[in-house]
Amino acid sequence: MGESTNALLWFGYCSDSEEGLPESVLRRMAKKAVVDDDDLMADIEKLLKPLNVELITHCSHMMPMYGLGHTESLHEVRRGYPEEVETREGNIPERWEHELKRAAAAIGWPVDEEPKYWLASYLG
Repeated sequence: MGESTNALLWFGYCSDSEEGLPESVLRRMAKKAVVDDDDLMADIEKLLKPLNVELITHCSHMMPMYGLGHTESLHEVRRGYPEEVETREGNIPERWEHELKRAAAAIGWPVDEEPKYWLASYLG
């Protein structure tokens, strides 16, 4: 039997960086005088929470990759506990897109395309 992982589904953005947070986020947050990783994550969370957006950690806890997801769209399924998920494909609330774009701008997240649904695994 192999290792099982959690599944994450969200509507928003996903970085393809395998080096952690996108460089643009690190540059933006550096201007806010954040000095260590714990403070960085806490500061990002403080900026995102009022906009109903979360920083999504996927891949693994040892080599995390990141996305931005609207809190109302986030579904996490734990190992061995499948769950039925109803997506809003074609019926995304405009407010989700607006809040996601504001959140991305607040932390310097690169926005190269419209937000969409993402499915990823997390081993942690």
